[in-house]
Amino acid sequence: MKVLKVNEDTYRIFKDSLTIQSKLDPQVYTLNFDEMTGFSLERHAPLDIKEKIYGSHKEKVAELMKAYDEFDRPMGIIFSGKKGIGKSIGGRMLANKMIELGHPVILIDEYIPGMIDFIETIDQECMLFFDEFEKNFRDRKKGDVSPQAELLSLFDGTGSGHKKMFVITCNDTRDLNEFITNRPGRFHYHIRWTAPSKDEIEEYLTDKLGEEYAAEIAKIVRFSVRVPMNYDSLRAVAFEIKMGRKFEDYIDDINIDKDYAIVYEVMGELNDGTGTKDIAALDLYGERAEVRLHQEDGWYLGTACFNPLEVDITGEEVTIPGDKIKFYDDDDKGRSVNYLKIVPENKMLKRKAVLSSIVGVV
Repeated sequence: MKVLKVNEDTYRIFKDSLTIQSKLDPQVYTLNFDEMTGFSLERHAPLDIKEKIYGSHKEKVAELMKAYDEFDRPMGIIFSGKKGIGKSIGGRMLANKMIELGHPVILIDEYIPGMIDFIETIDQECMLFFDEFEKNFRDRKKGDVSPQAELLSLFDGTGSGHKKMFVITCNDTRDLNEFITNRPGRFHYHIRWTAPSKDEIEEYLTDKLGEEYAAEIAKIVRFSVRVPMNYDSLRAVAFEIKMGRKFEDYIDDINIDKDYAIVYEVMGELNDGTGTKDIAALDLYGERAEVRLHQEDGWYLGTACFNPLEVDITGEEVTIPGDKIKFYDDDDKGRSVNYLKIVPENKMLKRKAVLSSIVGVV
């Protein structure tokens, strides 16, 4: 047996397997609580990352670790963004870097009264990882306790002699306590992860499928310009393509929010110098799009038609050259269109399954 002398009057008996350490080993732990024994840390499986890392994650993590090395106080980091875009991956990457430096990582997934005092007894550098923070620590009172407000003193780091790294991930910053956001003294960094770029999407799908699926991959890249895709969506798309299904066959079946067209401001010029200006809801994914053109005073000029698949729509602003436009002149003057410039108005117009026409299905 082994005897642990807690204080002058208290002794505890343990089995011979008891080991006393002055520091936590550099590995991953979870914070646990038992009403009989109190708080403890339990070893957690390594936070392995088995997939290729896309986007700017490696660069961001390297910058954060460099900053942490220079910090002389606790460093807080917020990873925010929509689901499935890599916030947790960023947290895992940071965790693995901290372990490489010899520091433990502690996963905390719920608020337990008294946890702050326990955590502050951990007198060594470590990373505290709060994944899905706004969900697991909703800032609403449990009795007289507001979890996020209670944690503010921990994030300040005033109760420990060693600096720590605090990392929280969240989907919606509106659910964070007002004293967490816009407070660089407490959380120095706020990394706002966004949807993968078209280049990242092309790279991801090519890695998963191979270049023989280039035509199907191109459809998804075009689709993603107007409908943001996350890595969960891309994984689902890759699965469907591997199953032998084409875009037009599976896109309405996948759990992706896609039932809208985008409202655009359309400006152009006829070959006689007449200027046009219109607001139109356009589907830029099929083989035919049309716009009723008007002068600025509202006078109707005619209808312009073009094939979106023949023009580059991957930018925020799309310019359609005249040789790609068929113009039906309402005045029968034989006029043509020099160009159309299309700019999103950032307004959405709901309608069912409009985006399934990306390959010409009407």
